[in-house]
Amino acid sequence: MNPHQTALIALTIALLGQLTATRLLVERFFRKPPDAGRGKWLTLAGGTLLLALQHAYALEFLLDTGIYDFRQAILSALAGLLLAFGCFRVCRSPS
Repeated sequence: MNPHQTALIALTIALLGQLTATRLLVERFFRKPPDAGRGKWLTLAGGTLLLALQHAYALEFLLDTGIYDFRQAILSALAGLLLAFGCFRVCRSPS
């Protein structure tokens, strides 16, 4: 597998990780009672959605031009996976 394909897979993983984190945070927002600090979950979901959008733009740039940053793609994949795992742990803990 060449670096181009690896960067493509890494950015896809980063995008999926960020979208998973967003989904978990939005789900937590809707599960909370109306006056129990729901706003923080929606704010976090908005932030992770913006990061997912950034990964989508990087992926589109890679596919359109073939230009990529290998290190940034790998770091994005790790960050996306870790954020999804962290949101999963936080959202599944009783509050």
